[in-house]
Amino acid sequence: MALKHIMLDLETWGVGPFSTIIMIGACAFDPYTEQPSEIIVDRFEVAITPTNVGLHVDADTLMWWLNPERDRARAAWWGMSRVSLLVALDGFTDWLCSLGESNELRIWGNGAGFDNVLLRQAYEVAQRGAPWSFRHDRCFRTLRSMLTDENLQYVGTQHTALADAENQARRANQIVRQLGIKLT
Repeated sequence: MALKHIMLDLETWGVGPFSTIIMIGACAFDPYTEQPSEIIVDRFEVAITPTNVGLHVDADTLMWWLNPERDRARAAWWGMSRVSLLVALDGFTDWLCSLGESNELRIWGNGAGFDNVLLRQAYEVAQRGAPWSFRHDRCFRTLRSMLTDENLQYVGTQHTALADAENQARRANQIVRQLGIKLT
């Protein structure tokens, strides 16, 4: 069985449980390749129309989004076609299924209690099962703490889900190669 590593990033209108998701970005990545052009092997990105479907909006997070430092990220989201949460979740499920069996997928999120958990909660609210096992959740924040020498240039617009996921995947690749570790 060949493991497939997926880096997930969400943009949300909250930081607590059951927060409204406005963007899902993910990429399949090769944590072992030495070729920069071969790290990202597939991509998924969707912008979501925020609607009241049982997820929450946090006023402090909305104010954070309104900061001029996030103008480019807001413009990117506004410039994308947006779909309902249900359509976004179904699209993400289809994309994951196209990559392999669920027992082969390792889903990395930036924080043990954030991306993966919030996406799983969105599936719950939508009355759909998450298309990966909780046993296969992985924490990028923990991996990132293993090697603090960050010397990668950020590529893309920060706080857009796909760019964040791709940059996290490149960093994961760098850490895995520098430390010589095997991911399971």
